[in-house]
Amino acid sequence: MSKGVYKRESLINKKYSFLTVISFAYSKNRQRYWDCRCDCGKIITTTTGHLSSGHTKSCGSCAKSKSKLGKKNPMWKGDDVGYNALHAWINRYLPKPKVCECCKKIPPYDLANKSGKYKRDLSDWEWLCRGCHMTKDGRMKIFVNSKRNIK
Repeated sequence: MSKGVYKRESLINKKYSFLTVISFAYSKNRQRYWDCRCDCGKIITTTTGHLSSGHTKSCGSCAKSKSKLGKKNPMWKGDDVGYNALHAWINRYLPKPKVCECCKKIPPYDLANKSGKYKRDLSDWEWLCRGCHMTKDGRMKIFVNSKRNIK
């Protein structure tokens, strides 16, 4: 390749957050500009750098509606989320008490599910110390029995 010549990659039909590249717009000052369609339908023009870095994620006018929390969010999955995502959500919205809700000891805490259904219902979760959590879900009994079998 000679100096100043470089391979141009086409971004057409590639998806970047809420934007889908629909066509090449123009080049200016060694930057390439692309026409993109937002998920809301609006067309915007932005650079390759802004798309790949995540600086531009949507048209901007619909960004506020995309950031709604909970069931109002179009990306909401309801209760159909993974174990870690559910625990992260509960951890974010269920305030930690100063002491264990069962034995009144001080932390460290574990999140414990009351019903065993693992749903996004804050009233179905509680903060327990590790000992109470292990006792409640049967792990303490297994732990004590395994120690007896070793001796």
